[in-house]
Amino acid sequence: MQKSNETNEQEVPIIFVVAEVPEKKKPERRFVCCLEGRPFEKMSIGNLLTLPFIYINKTTDECSAGHRCLNLSCYYNKTTFDSYADFHNEPVACRPKLLKKWPKLTQNGQDLIQAAEKCKEAHAKNPNIRVFCVRNGVLLETKTSVKKATNQKKA
Repeated sequence: MQKSNETNEQEVPIIFVVAEVPEKKKPERRFVCCLEGRPFEKMSIGNLLTLPFIYINKTTDECSAGHRCLNLSCYYNKTTFDSYADFHNEPVACRPKLLKKWPKLTQNGQDLIQAAEKCKEAHAKNPNIRVFCVRNGVLLETKTSVKKATNQKKA
């Protein structure tokens, strides 16, 4: 983690993890915050181009992702259902459907958490690696760029 241009802000890298976990039919795709090594957001990989870091203001104890983060156990988290829905421009008429999904969105299984932690460790060893693929708890491959990962053809 690095300090940003302002001395009161801490720059925290974001990585993207695709993890095949036993309890899910489809691979889980999550952004992982390298502060705690926990999944914090469910977005497409393309968002990694525009969101390479989150910022923590050490003076105010506020995180730039603090009102949309799905890691509710984080000290900096201020997310509520409404703040998450507002960030994602969820229409009021659709919010009851999202509310039913809310518990699943905010709870990550142990397999996904372990995958995220492995990826955070690998990123710490090589900060150029931003995209990770994990199957059955094993780190299979890494990509140094989002473009390489999104252009990869499926086998």
